[in-house]
Amino acid sequence: MPTDNAGSSITKIAVVTGGSRGLGRNTVLSLARRGIDSIFTYRSTRAEAERVVGLVAEVGRQAVALPLDPVTSNPVPPARRPTRAAVLGTGSRVTLA
Repeated sequence: MPTDNAGSSITKIAVVTGGSRGLGRNTVLSLARRGIDSIFTYRSTRAEAERVVGLVAEVGRQAVALPLDPVTSNPVPPARRPTRAAVLGTGSRVTLA
């Protein structure tokens, strides 16, 4: 069964922790190639996270990178939190990966 968002009224979105490097980065990019958008976290490598967002855009998908330090459990500061509509839009389904 193809996992392409084209022609579907539901946009598939995966949530990936640690998506700016290594396995998480590869997961985000693989999902993008399969037509799935991503929301992913990164700890401290903002430049790498922004690069992943750019690579996802190159294949025609969307990704949102959110800073999150799991060691201190500090949430994303309120000023940097995107709204639900900005991240998910309407008619979206979130899949935890």
